[in-house]
Amino acid sequence: GEQVTTRIGLYNVDGTVPATVEVLPSEAPEGWEVWCGLSVPTQDAAPSSSAPESVTLEVSPSEVLPRKPECDVSSRDAWMLPGRGYVCADVVYVTVVVPDGAPSSDGEMVRVGVMVTWPAGSTQFSQERDIVYEVAVSTATRDDVPRWSVVLPVVLIMVILSVIRGALAKSGKL
Repeated sequence: GEQVTTRIGLYNVDGTVPATVEVLPSEAPEGWEVWCGLSVPTQDAAPSSSAPESVTLEVSPSEVLPRKPECDVSSRDAWMLPGRGYVCADVVYVTVVVPDGAPSSDGEMVRVGVMVTWPAGSTQFSQERDIVYEVAVSTATRDDVPRWSVVLPVVLIMVILSVIRGALAKSGKL
């Protein structure tokens, strides 16, 4: 089978206390494996789907910065928050392994649950989110792809660039 890995950035910019975050695969097609971890697995490293691996970590409060920061810990990465700025986020990798022989599909659903808890005096608050991925499966091989589907877009881009260059040359701006 093939595998694909994506990232989830976890950050705590509106809180004042550390939050405990658990990331856990919660739904996938039968036979698929989903793995959550703090590093990118190798092809052989993903565990079986009967025991999906979860990640639990503490996410400390951090500030939003106007420029992309250099994060001081290797497990953190600069994450852009649209309309706000940048933050160093704790990164969790989600790897989906599609089994050999899986049929082509426009989109199979994989769901990853994120549970956040934080203390509030003598009680505890919690919040849950589901992150849903739609994974397309193609059984086509390189030999199945017609040559025109690669050549035609390249030719069109070259024609468009040539027309733009010609227009700029005529306008004297080139």
